[in-house]
Amino acid sequence: MWHTLAAEVGARTRLHTLDDIRARYASVQAYQVGQAAAAGRRLQTARTLIAAALGLLLTGVLLTWWAPAAPTQPPAYLKVTRLGGTVCGTLQSADGGALRLAVAGSHDPVVIPLATVTNLAVTPTCPDR
Repeated sequence: MWHTLAAEVGARTRLHTLDDIRARYASVQAYQVGQAAAAGRRLQTARTLIAAALGLLLTGVLLTWWAPAAPTQPPAYLKVTRLGGTVCGTLQSADGGALRLAVAGSHDPVVIPLATVTNLAVTPTCPDR
């Protein structure tokens, strides 16, 4: 982008006097040709850099399409140790001072009062699953 802007407005920040132009280029017309040639080189460099940037952007987009999708639900279970034993299942809610776990083999959730909980652990599997 900077190369494009430099080619458009000129990259030189100091002014040239007529004597400087004649000493270096021999004429104003040769100076203008030299400036045009330099601007052309800057534009070509800008085109090359933009093409490379677009190629890298396209590669990044294609790589994100091939990336594996995130799981919709994480395969995590909650193992609750309480005064009456251990229960393992998926957490449905934890409100009103109680945990509600969906346990395999049971239609209704198991309700565990928080006052009876001695330990909580997240585990990738349950022993009965």
